[in-house]
Amino acid sequence: MIYKFTVLYPVHDGVEIKKIIKSIKSIIFNSLTPNEILIMIDGKISVEKELFFETIKKKFTYIKIIKNKKIGLSKILNKGLSLAKYEIIFRADSDDYNAKDRFKKQIDYFIKKKLDIMGCFLVENYGTKKFTRKTPKHPNFLLSTIINPINHMTVVFKKNSIIKLNGYPDIEYKEDIALWIKSVVHGLKIENMEKALATTDVD
Repeated sequence: MIYKFTVLYPVHDGVEIKKIIKSIKSIIFNSLTPNEILIMIDGKISVEKELFFETIKKKFTYIKIIKNKKIGLSKILNKGLSLAKYEIIFRADSDDYNAKDRFKKQIDYFIKKKLDIMGCFLVENYGTKKFTRKTPKHPNFLLSTIINPINHMTVVFKKNSIIKLNGYPDIEYKEDIALWIKSVVHGLKIENMEKALATTDVD
């Protein structure tokens, strides 16, 4: 069975254009094509970035660009949740890169396990050195209050499961971990794949 999904992609002007281009390409040319990409722009961005987004929007009809005044990450994500067309939502960040088979591998596992939220390992690229940021297979409340139990840029979740929790809490720089804690407390079914399917460059 083929499951349709949305990629929720927040972006602000602080990310270099070369990273954005590489990041978007890793989504568009993944082995499983998204049915919808919501590019949620938080505040003003450079003309160069605007032109890039408008160009790909014309080429790929499933891309939607939502421009917003500067409202912050949690509000941008919650607005994206309300606009997403599909129940299955993948998070992707503008300065991180997805493995070519990320969506296929994660969606198969996600559906098979009947999960509400799922993440996976992340490769941190320190130039010539790489480090894999591993996460626990089964996050729990105690662990969630000590470390971030899910790599946010690797997440896939059910839209309605998150909306029932009123979405991302408005806590600056901690909106992700606050949502995971709330999800654990409310008994959502959460698991991490023990596989690295995304990469981030650590400057």
